[in-house]
Amino acid sequence: MSLRTKLLLGYLGFIVALGVLGAWSARTLQQMSAVSGRIIAENYDSVVAAQNMKESLERQDSAALFELLGQHARAAGQLAEHRARFDAAFDTAAANITEVGERDVVEAIRRGRDDYYRRYDAFLVATGERTAAYFRDLEPRFNAVRADCDQLLHINQEAMRHKADAASQIARRWFLITLALLCFLLWTLRRWEQKPKIADLLIETESEMRKVTWPSMPEAVNSSIVVIVCVAFLMAFLAGADWFLGRIATQVLTGRG
Repeated sequence: MSLRTKLLLGYLGFIVALGVLGAWSARTLQQMSAVSGRIIAENYDSVVAAQNMKESLERQDSAALFELLGQHARAAGQLAEHRARFDAAFDTAAANITEVGERDVVEAIRRGRDDYYRRYDAFLVATGERTAAYFRDLEPRFNAVRADCDQLLHINQEAMRHKADAASQIARRWFLITLALLCFLLWTLRRWEQKPKIADLLIETESEMRKVTWPSMPEAVNSSIVVIVCVAFLMAFLAGADWFLGRIATQVLTGRG
């Protein structure tokens, strides 16, 4: 096997190793993307749902205060709108239970919501002093349901944090592994280049390259312009000849100009 063949095979092996390293890195990046997808699919939707439930619950509580102030139409409209929003957010959370303890919290919210709605409806039709009924019946249930929504929010936020930390650790570990492999490949290439025959060939090649007379920048620019102009002229000539010969062929074959 000639020295040139050995040199080519050595560099080919280095290129293949870099390709394998790149594929390794791409696979690691795909794993990180999968972790991000899990966070979004398993926890982000529940976080948004918990926040929406809290907001809708607070709007319903505000509607009760409007009712006490005599703003009956405004209270009824706000109550209907935010009951529907609360129920939609609750359905999202109930369909996305992925963490330990999350099911119990969702069931607590379900029971608290049903009790709150029942007490709220009784409050609306009550007669007499309704302010006392609000502070006695509605506000404690409102605070209890809101606390359950906070707990659901906390569970999913903590899960997102733990998964993000795990993803960071995986990324850091694979980065160090990739860096170590790259350093090993560079060290191997360096050791290979320092072999006597390879080193002599590279030294001779460098010596011959120093004998080459390289053009200056203006000469390189002028030569490039000449080449571009010649190519453009040749293209225009061939295009014109093609068009002209095509016209002649059309006249000969069809008898039309």
